[in-house]
Amino acid sequence: MENALQATVIENMGVLDLTSKKTDDLSGISEIRNVGVILAPQFLMDALLKVPQKNVGMTVTIPDTPGKIKLLTGQLTLSGEIFANSAGSEEDILVIAGQTIITSPIENVGFNEIIIAGQLIAPKVSEAALAGAVTKLAGQIAYYHSQLPRLFLGNDSLPKAFF
Repeated sequence: MENALQATVIENMGVLDLTSKKTDDLSGISEIRNVGVILAPQFLMDALLKVPQKNVGMTVTIPDTPGKIKLLTGQLTLSGEIFANSAGSEEDILVIAGQTIITSPIENVGFNEIIIAGQLIAPKVSEAALAGAVTKLAGQIAYYHSQLPRLFLGNDSLPKAFF
């Protein structure tokens, strides 16, 4: 992305991560187009809004924090232990952008904030812990009841015996 910010136009990106950028980094951008999600820190929003945008799905504002921002993007399969943030601090923020399946219960949340932009699929037993910790949601959270979910993305062919 370093090279992309030096270009006049930023385009055709699933996620544009601006969380480590400064206001001056946006000064040479003439347009942002065809971007699914822009992740931008709060202090950068004034400068970002001055950049013309076309076909941007959503902009997710990341609040200022003295902690770290843990950013997970793409199609992910994670255990519920990721939410404990055992190696971090309580001031950290977790940002999940994309499609994520949580394969085990979320027993402890060690992040100050959790921001979700996309779809999150988690065990039903984790609903209370997760619902209490999510501060921003642009997308959906779905819960499953079984030990491990089965996910079909539309390219699967299933025999009659499956049903």
